[in-house]
Amino acid sequence: MKDSKVIKVDDGLAVTVPAEMAKRLQLTAGSQVELELTADHKLTLTRAQESPLTPTDPKYVAAVEHTMQKYGKALQMLAASDQ
Repeated sequence: MKDSKVIKVDDGLAVTVPAEMAKRLQLTAGSQVELELTADHKLTLTRAQESPLTPTDPKYVAAVEHTMQKYGKALQMLAASDQ
């Protein structure tokens, strides 16, 4: 168990996650987490499951751009042979 600190952020509160725990959970700034308050007043934090990429997600755009750079000519040739 590690101690942590509650800090004020805007109109809410935030809990700091020790670096060692963040690394083990693969958390970085902006990571989504799930919080659950148990009946015995314990708070659990779980790394949220990543949702599938959407066409507006920068990771999706980067993956498409990479694919087009690598395979764009081959895809164009396949499309042309299909006509």
